Amino acid sequence: MGRAEGRKGLPVLLRAFEALRGAGVDAKLTVAGATEEEVAPLLLDTEGVEIAGRVSEDEKWRLLGEADLLCAPSLGGESFGMVLTEAFASSTPVVASRIAGYRDVVRDRQDGLLVPAGDAVELGEALRDLALDPDRRVCMARSARERAERFAWPQVTAEVTEVYEDTLAALGRSAGIDALPGDLEAAAGASRLAEQALAVHGRIDVLVNGAGAGLYGRVAALDADELERVVRVNFTAPIVLARALLPQMLERGAGHIVNVGSVVGHVGHRNEAAYAATKAALAIFSESLRSELQGTGVGVSLVSPGVVETRFFEGRGAGYDRRWPKPIAPEMVAAAIVAALERDQAEVLVPGWLALPVRLRGVAPGLYRALARRFD
Repeated sequence: MGRAEGRKGLPVLLRAFEALRGAGVDAKLTVAGATEEEVAPLLLDTEGVEIAGRVSEDEKWRLLGEADLLCAPSLGGESFGMVLTEAFASSTPVVASRIAGYRDVVRDRQDGLLVPAGDAVELGEALRDLALDPDRRVCMARSARERAERFAWPQVTAEVTEVYEDTLAALGRSAGIDALPGDLEAAAGASRLAEQALAVHGRIDVLVNGAGAGLYGRVAALDADELERVVRVNFTAPIVLARALLPQMLERGAGHIVNVGSVVGHVGHRNEAAYAATKAALAIFSESLRSELQGTGVGVSLVSPGVVETRFFEGRGAGYDRRWPKPIAPEMVAAAIVAALERDQAEVLVPGWLALPVRLRGVAPGLYRALARRFD
């Protein structure tokens, strides 16, 4: 279950499955998350393989519940085995690569098996051992369900929040600042954060709306909850924070709001329609608010980066695999934000050359689209 990215190790699983079938085990493999067009070139034998393609949240849970095993052959780069915990919650044991992220979730030979990453032979043998031992699978399924409680959201959230708050407090003390954690995904999270900031500091001189959530995929296949989350974090939260903090800025006749957008909010991009729409909305909000506040002493700037070297792409569930444009360092974006504040700039694109495609789309949209298709 996962996208057809190289690091997910799908070819390794396919070779192991072919060997399993060749050994006389009447097994069935369901590949979810990758499309038939992506999987077909990797197949040597289609017998027993079902390609489910992109699946909804409900369909994902149905597949996990019906499966005898979940196989996660990732080669690395996994910060946490979320899909493994979802399998556990469905009482489904797993066979996974012995890599960082997965080792912290799977208890080898108890609720699953860990095998060397990239080793199709070891993976095939592990699958065969479990296929021929249903009693062992039942025991593992029971242990998997018990293990799922360890990773239940209330438990994980409490632990992460505690570590996060302790870390922020320590960093704040060392730098002479107050770090206030907030949950912008929550319905009232932005309002609570603004109230907390005003209670601690009394006044806020600068608001930088830099939080952002990515969402990748075709619109027809997007999860409704994920869509709502991205709209709330990327668009609703900045408006709520601005509304809450503007009165005290206007009263003093001084202050500045910086909204961090994205170049895709200016030009759009395939499979990023929803994310691009939230950033486009933020851009128009910034322009409108700047006009509204003209002459009040409160400034508004929009800083729109291109691709930045952060964990953004890991968070959205799809890596960045385009050859162009090259990712830039986060420090470049930080410097652009400072410059926008100091110079009261209405709009900044980072790096600056991104202004070219943005302007080209404005004056010659047909030419822009033709070039975009060519270089995409």
